[in-house]
Amino acid sequence: MDEEATDPLTTPATKELSVYIEPDSEELNAQTLLKRSAVGDFSFLIGRRGSIAENYYGRVPDFLIAEEEPFTISRHHCSIKRTSYGALIKDLESKTGVVVNGVRYGGRDAKETKVKLGPGVHSLILGSRTGKARFKLIIE
Repeated sequence: MDEEATDPLTTPATKELSVYIEPDSEELNAQTLLKRSAVGDFSFLIGRRGSIAENYYGRVPDFLIAEEEPFTISRHHCSIKRTSYGALIKDLESKTGVVVNGVRYGGRDAKETKVKLGPGVHSLILGSRTGKARFKLIIE
């Protein structure tokens, strides 16, 4: 049997998949506006909440994370896009990148800035592997 034909990351799903994101750390659970959310037809943006004096250029992120200096989360850190195979996670040229299922993407000197995810439960950490901005991605 041809492995390529059964690969969930290259074969479109027979039904539309749902993608959810939810906080997975005490720090994020304490921020009352960050709750389980569905990723819709548009890219879902995650970034750092700016100060009152800071302006957002372009679209305001769907999840705004409060963080004290020194900052490890960019104002536009990463995006999640629902796809026919599941989801596409993309680092948006942040300085610290993202860690998806234990593998780093993006950040300084990164060769890979995006990753495809199929059905299942996945981990997403903004910044380093020990970062406090942790999420669960559920694709079903």
